[in-house]
Amino acid sequence: MMSNLDVLPTLANWTGAPLPKGRTLDGQSIADVLTGKAPKHPEHKPIYYYNNSVCEAVRLGDWKYREVKANNNVGGVAGSPLPAKTELFNLAYDPSERTNVIKEYPEMAQKLKALFDQYPGMKEN
Repeated sequence: MMSNLDVLPTLANWTGAPLPKGRTLDGQSIADVLTGKAPKHPEHKPIYYYNNSVCEAVRLGDWKYREVKANNNVGGVAGSPLPAKTELFNLAYDPSERTNVIKEYPEMAQKLKALFDQYPGMKEN
């Protein structure tokens, strides 16, 4: 997966320019992909989902782990928060995220929970 976040690191890579210091860049150089030097099956990197600077989920390959906090009103009516819950989805079989499979795949949930806990941003408001 590539995005506009990869433009600056790619141009810096091609030109030999240094990346800004003191900043965390979400993108990475895709120069090898564009020139055909990248491996055909690159290693998946985690993708973090956030809302208002709060990490809500992490995706790795076909798997997505999500923690919904009790005070999160997304999808609920204002003043009636959704209950707290932890979810795991296999997006290859369930792209609509309708079936929580966290009980069926506890090892995958634990692996993604560890990635979720490593997110450098906030976990709660």
